[in-house]
Amino acid sequence: MLKKIKRTIRQLKNALLLLVAFCRYGLSGKMPAWTGNVHIASFCATSGRSNDWMSRVLSLFFPPRKIEFESTVLSPLPEAQLKALTAELDQNGYVILDQRLPAELCDRLMHFALTQEAVLRQTDGQRHVHQTALYDAANPRAVIYDFEKEAILGNPEVQALLIDPTLISIAQSYFRSQPIADMLSMWWSTAYTDKPDGEAAQMYHFDMDRIKWLKVFIYLTDVGKNNGPHYFVSGSHRSGGIPDALLERGYVRLQDEDIERNYPARNIREFTAPQGTILIEDTRGLHKGQHIREGHRLILQFQFSNSCFGAETSKPVIKAGADTALARMIRRYPRMFSGYKLHS
Repeated sequence: MLKKIKRTIRQLKNALLLLVAFCRYGLSGKMPAWTGNVHIASFCATSGRSNDWMSRVLSLFFPPRKIEFESTVLSPLPEAQLKALTAELDQNGYVILDQRLPAELCDRLMHFALTQEAVLRQTDGQRHVHQTALYDAANPRAVIYDFEKEAILGNPEVQALLIDPTLISIAQSYFRSQPIADMLSMWWSTAYTDKPDGEAAQMYHFDMDRIKWLKVFIYLTDVGKNNGPHYFVSGSHRSGGIPDALLERGYVRLQDEDIERNYPARNIREFTAPQGTILIEDTRGLHKGQHIREGHRLILQFQFSNSCFGAETSKPVIKAGADTALARMIRRYPRMFSGYKLHS
């Protein structure tokens, strides 16, 4: 009984602290240092309902706005198709777009990834040492090669995708409020180790950096069963979609057995797909990247959020001329790109 009372008091305290942090961020754009921890604790205690409440508030203050910008990459979506995609995201937590990234665009991004040095991510148990290297498929030196954000943002192909109105429209429809482009990454996954690695996100987990978000995963290489398919637990992104027994463990990596005990096999989705595939996912749901058994995998990932509230992250710098399409888009929709700094 005493244990239950203490837990209730702790949950009420977290709820109050979360409210204070959320209001402070709304008024000043600043967050207390403890915001991230309280955000995660409240999510786990309420099975996600704390995030839902904050999202409803944001929808009132930042309702969707018309996006008047021409796409140079993806074809625009008819209203009926956009509604269908939103319904699919609401229900399952993921959607695969019918259209793919053109092969020639994938090839140009592949060339970038083979000629740009990347940061070697340490594996489980390794001491962190900052090292960079070009990726050599014949002799990988790390399980993950992460490209620096500023280097990715300097790529004109990435800039065109960042402001693509089709992707922005999907995020806005799902959030029911204006989206913010606030995170991106690009990395090689390799067969450097012979077992799943937690540092490489190769064990099940949920993300919790923001209130509500979507991640756009673009496969820049063919992905088969042996070279790192993405896995997602359908429906686990919804409030109550993760069992309390798993949430009580907190923000930790989970074993495959934990997932198999708590979800039917039909809910565990494996995404093998050809080059150019665009997978959009609410990674509040349980997911992982499968351990690479052979070959490699190259992924470009964008994130759209309904707010930058949550984890404290630095704003990468985008270098673009003052009259480029990117700079014009940022000036026209400043909140949508407030996760970045423009240096023109």
